Amino acid sequence: MPSRETLRDYGNMSSATILFVLKAILDAPTTADGERLCAMAFGPGLTVESGLMTVVRG
Repeated sequence: MPSRETLRDYGNMSSATILFVLKAILDAPTTADGERLCAMAFGPGLTVESGLMTVVRG
């Protein structure tokens, strides 16, 4: 799982963590063009951010 691998390899990097996880997902040979990705981040208090993305290779 890319999120756990990133945490294991680099530790908690706060907001920058999502960029490392996205890179791992995009670099994986099993990630297909058109595949949908969901990213969610939880912050202090009741802060939640999310994004739905589609892999596009160009």
